[in-house]
Amino acid sequence: MIKVIIIDDEKKAQETLELFLDRYFPRQFKVLAKCSSIDEGVKSIQMERPDILFLDVQMPKKNGFAIFEEVKKIDFDIIFTTAHKEYALQAWNSAGKVFGYLLKPIDISELQNLMNRFFEKQDQGSLIVKLDRMSENMENLGIQAYNTLSGIEFVHFDEILYCEASMSYTTIHKADGSQILVSKNLKVIQEKLPIGQFIRMHHKLLVNVKQILRIDKKEDFVLLKGGIQLSGSSRKMKDLKKYFAY
Repeated sequence: MIKVIIIDDEKKAQETLELFLDRYFPRQFKVLAKCSSIDEGVKSIQMERPDILFLDVQMPKKNGFAIFEEVKKIDFDIIFTTAHKEYALQAWNSAGKVFGYLLKPIDISELQNLMNRFFEKQDQGSLIVKLDRMSENMENLGIQAYNTLSGIEFVHFDEILYCEASMSYTTIHKADGSQILVSKNLKVIQEKLPIGQFIRMHHKLLVNVKQILRIDKKEDFVLLKGGIQLSGSSRKMKDLKKYFAY
């Protein structure tokens, strides 16, 4: 359930909002606290860690905007509630994590629209988290996803023969003879590949050491599986020979 705190100096406003949430969004929201002041609300926020804070603007002693000074880390969404449109616009433009505002008396359709937007945001956030976890799991299995013009290609690290840079693009040459053009520079591509398995031949060429069949000492080239011959810079070839204890 989505955790909610309400800060409003009017008890009736607190109860009405809670009633609307219960009636129109059954079993989706849980009101953890109803507070009548900023000071009381700050204590509840620190204890309960809400997902949404419904916050009245005009209150005695401290108004709703004081929340930005009282709470150092705002990791929840704020929805301002106010009877004054000028306060609503100020709330919308204020610093902090303001998700939206509602004018009092609260209109059911406006509340529903705002909450539907919140649900959509939550769904998008959950999808991003799932995709991030999936990407991490794939990398642990030795698989990298590459976004191309025609689609997303999934390639195992061991399938890659070498990567070749061309300005801000990189061509990934695979062991089966196919190629993938990616709109990333070689440095970005290398950062996603296992350290030690891929070595620079020169500034435009990255080679998979598992695909090397032979290193020529005299001519400074490597022979890859499939009969592909690649030349490297003198310094990089020296590093490559050193890597293989030549």
